[in-house]
Formats: sequence, structure tokens, C-alpha cells
Amino acid sequence: MNYLKLINQFWRWKKLYNFSHAETVLYFAILDCANNMHWQKPFHIPNTVLMKICDIDRKQLARCRARLIEKGLIQYTNGNRWNAGYYDICSVLPEYDISAGAQNGT
Repeated sequence: MNYLKLINQFWRWKKLYNFSHAETVLYFAILDCANNMHWQKPFHIPNTVLMKICDIDRKQLARCRARLIEKGLIQYTNGNRWNAGYYDICSVLPEYDISAGAQNGT
């Protein structure tokens, strides 16, 4: 996993999709957890941990996570009462031409 490439790609996508502050903080919190877990695929993060790191409530977490999933930055599988949800960082993001606002090659 190329941590720096993911960071740079995110900032290009933020310009295109105007991610909110909460969505940005959530992405970087998930990215930091992935890095700390040595890019294990997939990895667990309890909702309570992300809510505390990002200073958001459960509803905001769900909304922000859904947007990151929709834009192809992360994948998520619900956990259950005893196990936290599984996250995965999408390592190959489509490249976008920010000036044109359209996906390259389309």
C-alpha cells in the first residue's frame, strides 16, 4: 500500500467532490488505523473509536462512511454485537482530471 499516494489521491478527490470536514477526518482516521495495523486486509475499527477520533455521533459516522464508500475510497462490512465492522482501503482509485471534472478515458 502506498500511503503517500492515497493521501495525494484523497486531496485531488476532495477538490472534485467537496468532502465535508467530517468526511475528511473520517477518511484520515480510517487510513491511520490501516497504517497502524500494517495494512491488514480487512481490518476492524469499532464505531465508538471512530466517533471519538472524529468527534462525530453514530448518525454522522454512518452518513460520512456511506459517502466514502459511494465515491470508492473505502469498503465496509457491518460487524455485529460482538465484532466491530470491517474496513478496507481501496488502493486503486480512478484518476480524475480535476480541471475537467470528469473521469479520464470517458
